[in-house]
Amino acid sequence: MILIAIKNSTAEKPMGVNQVAERLYLSGAFVTNEINKLVSDGLIEKSPHPGDGRRVQLTLTEHGINLLIRLAALQRPVNDALFGMLTREEFKLLSQMLSRLASNADSALKLAEHVRATLTSQSNEAYRFEPQRGRKKQRTSR
Repeated sequence: MILIAIKNSTAEKPMGVNQVAERLYLSGAFVTNEINKLVSDGLIEKSPHPGDGRRVQLTLTEHGINLLIRLAALQRPVNDALFGMLTREEFKLLSQMLSRLASNADSALKLAEHVRATLTSQSNEAYRFEPQRGRKKQRTSR
């Protein structure tokens, strides 16, 4: 997916790490790690951003382009089989819905982390401050 995102970039809108992360709805840290692997594998190249020296521009190498061409030969018939029963309008609607869901995923994950932290905190407080309940000693008759 990273290779495809970079392939679809333009000279007017070059792809950097943040742009790839935004497009794929992934964290910048994850994308950075994956991009470093792709650079090591010789599939993409990093070059300095002309307007901002802190940023990089990402481009496919010839090897990366060839890999995508081979992938398309496999991906096209599989996608046709998977989505072939949808009309063009249904596919557009599905794409729009998935895009909307993905755009909310970050907010939903942050909310889930907040709720989990709150519940964990409340659980820890209840455990710490709950009075000790021991068993009452039973009297035995002799």
